[in-house]
Amino acid sequence: MNYQATTNARRFENFPINTGLNGEHACFVEMLQKIHDRLIYMVTKHCKVLFIRFDLRFPKDYYSDLSNDTVSHLFKILKENAGTKKIDFQFMWVREQSREKHQHYHCILLINGSKVQNYRRVLEYISQIWARLLNCNPDGLVDFCHKNRDGQPVENGIMIRRPSHTLGEFEYMAQENTLFMDFDRVFRWASYLCKENQKSNTPHGVRRFGVSQIPSEAA
Repeated sequence: MNYQATTNARRFENFPINTGLNGEHACFVEMLQKIHDRLIYMVTKHCKVLFIRFDLRFPKDYYSDLSNDTVSHLFKILKENAGTKKIDFQFMWVREQSREKHQHYHCILLINGSKVQNYRRVLEYISQIWARLLNCNPDGLVDFCHKNRDGQPVENGIMIRRPSHTLGEFEYMAQENTLFMDFDRVFRWASYLCKENQKSNTPHGVRRFGVSQIPSEAA
């Protein structure tokens, strides 16, 4: 795979992506594929999948070695906790940096929605871990992504539901249509992680993104 390949198209694998009003923003194809594969895997495996978006930042005066060790440690803790509670989930994080001193991270989670329904509790737990790892107050460092730039509410914690086969034909078709709309909405929002902008400042030899593994039997 060409890891530098980008696209300015409006859709990827027939799902909408955020490349701007006129395709002025490019997205990395490999990252789009990673998100697509994990969404398909989770929605196929579970009747309900909870989608969560969040961002991570460092304090301005925090010393960082520019590696991704801290964010990798965060997701290691999440994976261990989920494993203990037998909660299936997938994730992806991307590293970006513009003119600020530190890099920041955009992240998504896909969780078995039959076991977890409250996205805020998940993000509050993540805030606690981030605070512990940085040994600081996490206020302002974990963005719950529930407001836009104008401060208006944005829906996070989107639950994707597969229609039940026990429904009648009309109800099944209605739920199936909702599934497609929610999948489109989630994929377009998640595609923001794949934008080319602000990723070129990543130091040589440091990964631009991290992603969970899909079990080999499902790959």
